[in-house]
Amino acid sequence: MRPTHQARIETEEKALEAYRQERYQGSARVRLDCLTFENGFGRLMDDGRNALRMEQILEIQGCLRINREYHVPVLVQATDWGSHIRLLPCDTEPFPELIVPLNMSLRALGHENVIAAARKKLYGENRWWVVDVYVEDPNEQPQRQTLHSHLVRSLREHFPNQRRPPDGLIYERIRFYQGKLGHPPDEHAEAVWWTVLRHDPKSKKHVYLRAFLQHPSLPAAFDALLLIPGLWAKMQLGVLHTMVSLRCDEPILSYLETIRTVWMDRIFDGSNTLPVHADAETVHALESQVPKLSEPDREYLRSRMMDDRTLFPSIDESDTRAALWERLKQIDTPIPTLGTFFQDLRFLGVASKVMKALLLPPEDLGSKKAKKITIDCELGTQHRADGSVSLRETRLQVRRGLHELWRFSFQYGLDMTEIARRQPHKRKKACSSYPVPNCSTSVDRMALWRHFFWLADQHGFRIPAIAEFMPGRVTLPTPQTPEGLGSTEQDEAVNRRCGIPYADTVDADRFALEGGRLWQPWESPQVSAVFFRRSQFQTFFRYLWDRSGINQATNAEDESAASEEAAAVDPEIPDCDIEHPMPSPSLSQLPERSNSIDWFMEMWDCGLGGMAMPAGDLVVVVTIPNHEPRRLALPNDESLINELFHGLKMRKFSLHSTDHRNVTEEENLHVWHLRNPGQNVLASLTEENVQDYTTSDGNRLKRRRKGLSEAITDIVAWVDEQIFRLSTHALTYSWNVQEEEEY
Repeated sequence: MRPTHQARIETEEKALEAYRQERYQGSARVRLDCLTFENGFGRLMDDGRNALRMEQILEIQGCLRINREYHVPVLVQATDWGSHIRLLPCDTEPFPELIVPLNMSLRALGHENVIAAARKKLYGENRWWVVDVYVEDPNEQPQRQTLHSHLVRSLREHFPNQRRPPDGLIYERIRFYQGKLGHPPDEHAEAVWWTVLRHDPKSKKHVYLRAFLQHPSLPAAFDALLLIPGLWAKMQLGVLHTMVSLRCDEPILSYLETIRTVWMDRIFDGSNTLPVHADAETVHALESQVPKLSEPDREYLRSRMMDDRTLFPSIDESDTRAALWERLKQIDTPIPTLGTFFQDLRFLGVASKVMKALLLPPEDLGSKKAKKITIDCELGTQHRADGSVSLRETRLQVRRGLHELWRFSFQYGLDMTEIARRQPHKRKKACSSYPVPNCSTSVDRMALWRHFFWLADQHGFRIPAIAEFMPGRVTLPTPQTPEGLGSTEQDEAVNRRCGIPYADTVDADRFALEGGRLWQPWESPQVSAVFFRRSQFQTFFRYLWDRSGINQATNAEDESAASEEAAAVDPEIPDCDIEHPMPSPSLSQLPERSNSIDWFMEMWDCGLGGMAMPAGDLVVVVTIPNHEPRRLALPNDESLINELFHGLKMRKFSLHSTDHRNVTEEENLHVWHLRNPGQNVLASLTEENVQDYTTSDGNRLKRRRKGLSEAITDIVAWVDEQIFRLSTHALTYSWNVQEEEEY
């Protein structure tokens, strides 16, 4: 540690300790009923587990309250100290009694769960606790007010009597002290919370969080949810690295935006004051409920909202509660939370495995940069360009194709990857909406892969050449209408409404994800497994369904026709309506650009460079003396294009565009390709150039004994090697479903 840094830390620490001693007035016994706690973020997101833990500890070991470690810090106003609130010495007790009038209370700064547990165990004259009294003066000078703020923070953010703070509180405090939530940055306070996160030496959560906070868009989407404290009881820092590795930024942003929209706009009607009343218990009760469509859900929430008032318990005004209830009754989608998000993320991970199989191999091609691009963007670069199609139509084609590929990945991804479905407990099987016929599982895995690759090819995407997965249309089984659809007596159980599907809903899932009905209005009187599988997909991929760009004729028997339409977009796009459309987090209406490089740069800033880039493949035609011309189709990848460019120049190829412009002297062929998306490159080699190549300084020792024919043979072999690298790919799966790290 730098000496100057350590000196500054010690100076600040000494000043704070001197101020603490000045404000500290001693320890005293006080009635438990005199203590009140702040209704802050940490309290509102507390799910109650630690309070239950403390009750069990007190039941076993009793209430330890004399040791200073268990004292509760309290603040007393200077105007009240010595007059209304005062110490009363007692010769028979180790601490004096603190006299507090019945109409006053003490502002406690910690140990709330301990005090809550003690209030259930201590009665009568024994109902007291020991507090450390600090006197605060609101009229202090600004410099001393800063010391006061640091003192309050050190007392409040101290956790000696409970387990490590939950992930949600740690995330909120770090972002708060980073200055992301309207508070000035405080590096020292931020460092304290990073230290808290590293409390367990086996945990890597601090590594995952630091890497996650470097992401260009995801942290801001999570920060937008910090206005709703109760959501954060289910935050999982231990899976952030897995989430980022999915390369599914667009679906993830769509889901997080849906959480924000449902809560902030539809439940709280845009209010900035109501969200703080959403505690963890309220969020848990509302999670996955569909009060507009489900009578049982509506009655359950009505009793908790209007009768016992356990929903939003801190809201007392009857009019406010009534207005909240009226808005809740209009929610026609499963209410999403961070809890449902992390569950559904596992199913998205299955689909991402399937989608990644379509990506051309960046490692084999020598490109590392592609790893940072989302699946949607990289597939966008693999879309075959058609110079006769407008930019708008090209974007719609890409959007349609991505929608169909993601839909198929959700519909059959578990079968294709052989990841097991969840198994229901025997006692829950009676609640399942549909018994599943045995024939539902009899779909050949390799046939699904071949059909998937065929589907991608039909929608205009270049695909890797994998022998086992040669594209070919397969007649898929028509999803059966789930037994009981529209007539079941029970809704799907709440604990089955998110995450990886169960083994007894195979037919329901396939039926729900059929393209022809996926976005149709829901008309059944029950919210079944079909409804929740549709809703899960819609929450992730609403950004691809832009109310105009998705063709609904995508049933298994109609996929071929839909694929043909992808090549020629109907100018009259149907106007589909949805009652509460969610805004796209990344695909918005963009102004027209005359220059293709402007298009690319603008969309790349949005994280969608590949989807907007009309340049597609870069075709290089290689001509070598006494050999047939060779054609290479390069993906729109900077490292790959420039690597080949360097190799051709080193071997003395002459490079020209199809309009006869010299390209050899270009510094960056990828940038040239972006500026000239409709141009191919002609790479020609003459015998004179080969002779010059064989005698160049860098190759003289290596090739001085080789003749002209041998040199040409070597160059041909090198070109063939590049073609081979472009046409081969080993399918790998890089994402594993992981549980969050244990405390």
